[in-house]
Amino acid sequence: MPRLNVEVIDESGGLLETRPDSCLVEKLYIYRSVAGRRLDMPNYVWSMD
Repeated sequence: MPRLNVEVIDESGGLLETRPDSCLVEKLYIYRSVAGRRLDMPNYVWSMD
């Protein structure tokens, strides 16, 4: 789907890049955007491509 953004959010402070794919997450946001990816993401937000 074009312009679909998926963000994994873990406010506990862990590094999202080092976690296995089967790890549970606190929040998952899926939304469509006409502007594309947001550029102001904090370090606890991981954007899926």
